[in-house]
Parts: sequence; structure tokens; C-alpha cells
Amino acid sequence: MYHHIPINKIKNFERQINFLLDDGWKFIKPQDLLSGGYKILNKKILLTFDDGFYSNKIIADKILKKYNIKAIFFVPSKFVEMNKVEMCNQYIKKNLELKKISFLNQRKISMNYKDLLDLVGSNHFVGAHTRYHSRIATIASNFRKRLEIGNSINCNKLYRKMFFFAFPFGGIDDFDTESIRNSLKKYKYTFLAVRGNNLKSNLTKKIIFRDNFNIDYDKKMCISVVNGFFDFLYLHSRIKILKKI
Repeated sequence: MYHHIPINKIKNFERQINFLLDDGWKFIKPQDLLSGGYKILNKKILLTFDDGFYSNKIIADKILKKYNIKAIFFVPSKFVEMNKVEMCNQYIKKNLELKKISFLNQRKISMNYKDLLDLVGSNHFVGAHTRYHSRIATIASNFRKRLEIGNSINCNKLYRKMFFFAFPFGGIDDFDTESIRNSLKKYKYTFLAVRGNNLKSNLTKKIIFRDNFNIDYDKKMCISVVNGFFDFLYLHSRIKILKKI
């Protein structure tokens, strides 16, 4: 899982992709999950990007195309509907809770529906990520929770059904039992931000655990993360989540 990738860090991203390839990892396509995720074995990775930053589209055009990698882009619909820099900056600070990131010198911050259509046309997938990038567990109204989960992206504009959903923030305290069950009724797979390998035990329940990748990770850190060196820290969270379903 990646988020915004600054333009001056694109080479870092490509290096990280090569770290994983050199270690024997192969990138699977989102379609592979839809055809039966529990059959995916060995060193396989699915690449995802959260939040809808325009930098993700640049990465797709410059790097993913070069390596024939297909990814899922989880976008909050309110963000991709914005076209003014100041509005985007306010949204980033308030809804994405990124207080230290500013894009005042950029003309385009978020992807729009044309960008998303381009991604879909290149066989990437767009996933739902709520409308306002809401921390679902803090919403009092069950009706609003269902709206955030079920009506977060305009499928008609993409001419494509939504198969994938990712909870904003995605930690164990960011969603409740009812919300994760609702997401699984609406979508084929629900993605979280809890580290861990995806085994038959969670894939059959349509839950995907993800490792967040920092763009400044060196080779040792990248390899350590994907080979599960930190998974034990999240064991209790994974067990607790699977019991909620």
C-alpha cells in the first residue's frame, strides 16, 4: 500500500519495485483475486494506492506501465471531484489528516474522473474508499456509515462495477463489526491497513491485509516488510478482525 508519492521520489519507487522483483516476488493483477484469491500461492504481491492523489496517475504512466504492473487505486469520491488547490489542501489536512503536506505550488493535486477512466482503460482497477475519507468507527449514525461504504464512488462515470473497498486509515480501531460486514456484502473484497500475509483463512472471508510502504524504505526494510518480519506485531489484530466477521 502506497499513498502520495512526490515527483522527486519516483526513482525511489522504481528502486523499491526492483528490490521486490530481485527478491523473487511477482506482481499479481486485481483480476487474480476475482478469479479465486485463495489459490494464489508463494511470493505474490498486489499493489494498491490509497487516497486518489494525482501523483499515483503519474506513477502508473511512468513506472507501472514500464513493468506491466496492474494496481488498485482506492479513491474517496469527494477528493476526486475537487479541482481547486486550496480546497484540496483543506481536505488533505482535515479528512486525510496530513497536517504537514502542502501542495500550494502544484496545479493538480487529486485525480479526476478522466484520470480514473484512463487507469481503468489500462486495466487497472478503481476501488471505493468512502466519500469523505471518513474514520468509520467515529460516525455515530449507522445510516451514514452505510452511505459512506456503499455510495462512495460514482460507478456510472467509470462504466465499471466496484469490486474492492478499503477502509480509510484501515487500522483495527477505524471500523466496527457492522461496518466490515456491510462492506463485505457490498464488495467482493475489503482491504485493511493491518500488516500480514494473506492466507486462506482470511482470503476465504474476503479480507485483505496490507503492508504500508514508505517511499524512503531501503532494500533491507522493503525485503523485511514483505517477508513478514513485522507481522507478529499485528497477530492479535488479525485474529480479532477475523472473529468480527
